[in-house]
Formats: sequence, structure tokens, C-alpha cells
Amino acid sequence: VLLNIGRTQLRLGRTQEALEYLDRATQKAPKFAAAWLATVDGLLQDHRGDEALEATTVLLGLENSAIAHDAHGRALAAVGQLQEARTAFERARGLAANPADVLNNLAALERIDGNPLEAKSLLEQALSFDPNRVEYWNNLGLAELDDDDVLEAMACFEHGLGIDPHHAPIRLNLALLQWQIG
Repeated sequence: VLLNIGRTQLRLGRTQEALEYLDRATQKAPKFAAAWLATVDGLLQDHRGDEALEATTVLLGLENSAIAHDAHGRALAAVGQLQEARTAFERARGLAANPADVLNNLAALERIDGNPLEAKSLLEQALSFDPNRVEYWNNLGLAELDDDDVLEAMACFEHGLGIDPHHAPIRLNLALLQWQIG
């Protein structure tokens, strides 16, 4: 119950309340990996990367799964340990039946490293697993912009909006792009 309340609070953007419930959940059931995973998500939303990294250490001690390694990679990236994050994401990729989220996270690292072609390739792979994930279309559009391909970026943003017209990040990116090009 505490886990479900915590997850609901996270979805509603009530990070502080969520973390209180999740802290109680991990105290009551310290070996419950799902509670630790939700705690990591909450800490990352609250920009508390060091604490998220500590939580992923516990999570990895509980299970050697794609989800645990992906969470560890996200926490490492949040504290600026990009090479270690890449290693964690590669481990997650090797364990995942559907590596779409991991591919998306690897693409983010490639964008940070200034490799838009590699980022685009990873995002296209992610979309092959989940073609209706608006976040991937948004990120592909950003990678297209990194590669100076404005028309492809616009096409990606428009495609994503066709899937979910209420997705705020993609709406903003498309509006900014349209404003820039006039």
C-alpha cells in the first residue's frame, strides 16, 4: 500500500510526499526491490542524485536485473559519472528483454558526448521496440536538431504529437522550433 501511494504521489508530481511514503515502504520491507526502484525515481525527480546512487546500491544488492542496472545508470548520470553510467546501461541492455528505455538512456549519453548520429541510431532502435513512445520521438527530434536537421526534427516532433497531443515537452520543442524558423 505504501509503495502504491508513493508511486501515485510521484505521478502527481508530489515528490516530497512520495519520498516519505517510499521511505516508510523501504523501512517496512527493506528487501522489496520495487520500493527501492520507486525511491530512486523519486530522488532523481527531486535532483538528489547522490542519494539515488546510494539507493541503487541497495537495489543492485537485491536483484541483478535490467531495471536495477538502468536505475543505477540514471543515478550515475545524474551525478556526472557518465562513463560508469554507460557501463550500467550496457549491463541493463544485455539483461533486458525489451531494451527500449535503456537505448533511450544510452542515446541521452551520446547526445551529451556530442554524438548525434549514434544517439539517432539508438533512438531508432528504441522506437523499433516501442513506436508509440512519445518520449523517444521527442528525443529523436532533439538528436536531429543536434545533427542540424531541422526538417527531420520537426517531423519527429509532429509524429510524437500525433501520438499524444498533450505531451508537454514535445509541444514545447515543436513550438520553439517553429518560432526559430519563423
